[in-house]
Amino acid sequence: MTSTVNFFETDFPATLFPLKTNLLLVKEHSAELSDYIYQRVLNPGCEADKFLPQHRVYATKPRGHLRRTVKLDPVAEFFIYDICYRNKAIFRPEVSASRRSFGYRFKSGARIPVHVAYGEYKEHLRSSATKYKHNIQFDIASYFNSLYHHDVCHWFESKDNVTETDAKGLNQYFREINAGRSVDFMPHGIYPTKMLGNEFLKVVDLNGQLKSAEVV
Repeated sequence: MTSTVNFFETDFPATLFPLKTNLLLVKEHSAELSDYIYQRVLNPGCEADKFLPQHRVYATKPRGHLRRTVKLDPVAEFFIYDICYRNKAIFRPEVSASRRSFGYRFKSGARIPVHVAYGEYKEHLRSSATKYKHNIQFDIASYFNSLYHHDVCHWFESKDNVTETDAKGLNQYFREINAGRSVDFMPHGIYPTKMLGNEFLKVVDLNGQLKSAEVV
């Protein structure tokens, strides 16, 4: 439990919509939040206790771009940090030296800070530019909004050591926080969902049709 709280606290200043109410409840009442989630919300016998549909919010980004996402309530926010922390072993390092990916996982028991991973990413882009004459790049700004709920849940369920309770719990979570809609369900701007999105995207790294000498 303490490790989940530490995960939440260390990520809090870097989140897209930091809400101090959530921080206070996670720090002071994590045991009660956990008991409520795992004994009632995820209990089929407690029909009245569910994850609540979340509020749609917008964050301003560079050049006038608006990032559309949801702001999670304390129960929903605690759960996604907890389930990703407890299953942190499924979030792997890069798959090979020619298929590079950086950050959004745990190393030596702690999350890799975003600024550290981004610095390594930019440095590798610079070094790659000296080795290759041609490159192509693209932005996946709309990637999270285009994910399909059931694809992510089936991928999560297939991972070694993910329990049936966690697999069903994540499925229920994504369904209920988005009021049953199966797309545009993934909250932006928090480390655990970035972990999920980054690991799910490794299917691209492993695709044999990709002929580039390096992918970063």
